[in-house]
Amino acid sequence: MSATHAQTPARERAILLTLAVVQFTHVMDFMIMMPLGSHLMRVFSITPAQFSYLVAAYGLTAAVSGFGAGFFIDRIERKRALLTLYTGFGLATLACGLAPTYGTLLVARAAAGAWRWSAPRSRSPRSSACRSGSTSRAAMNGTPRFSFSPP
Repeated sequence: MSATHAQTPARERAILLTLAVVQFTHVMDFMIMMPLGSHLMRVFSITPAQFSYLVAAYGLTAAVSGFGAGFFIDRIERKRALLTLYTGFGLATLACGLAPTYGTLLVARAAAGAWRWSAPRSRSPRSSACRSGSTSRAAMNGTPRFSFSPP
């Protein structure tokens, strides 16, 4: 379907909900590291400096991949780009959960970040508002639930 065709209200809501869920999971993936810091430092026997590399790897690779993708991402159909990028993000996040060592966790976090910011952005103000709102919901609702990680 061309971007110039009008969407039905139900289809538009479904698309906005999908984008909000994608944004929510991206933010939660980034924010979940802070409450897990002491647990990860104990399990992997790492220092606070090494833990900061886990957090920074995500943001750094997200910035680099987002910049690089900016040169070509709009040439790809949005649905295909979103599905491909979200699948890669999901697999990288799964790799984070299964990482047996600090090194593999660091690589998996970097991969998750690389898949993170490359999704094509909508030009619709309503879509942008929906995605921004999901960021706030992730910060207010999601993070406190994970703040009490088990010892």
